[in-house]
Amino acid sequence: MTVDLDEIRDGKHTDSTGKVHVPEVSAGEPPAWVFEYMKTNKIREERGTVVLWEKMDRIKWSTTAGMSKNLLPHFGVTYRNYRRQGKACFRRDTSGPG
Repeated sequence: MTVDLDEIRDGKHTDSTGKVHVPEVSAGEPPAWVFEYMKTNKIREERGTVVLWEKMDRIKWSTTAGMSKNLLPHFGVTYRNYRRQGKACFRRDTSGPG
């Protein structure tokens, strides 16, 4: 599933009452580099969720350390009931996807 904040801002997912709706969910495969990252880092998961952020032009932190320090606590609070024994990984690569 892709959620584009520009589309939300532009009203693409807003109904006649002004309520914003999440786009339809569809199953899909993450990019190949996600599997490579998991393999390289010995992350073995049969199933799970991969969140890929693109167009991070509204984030005020520009370093991995800054993003980790400020975003991971939010993820922990937001997804605490869904994570169970899973692990949250955060990676940023300025040279390409990641």
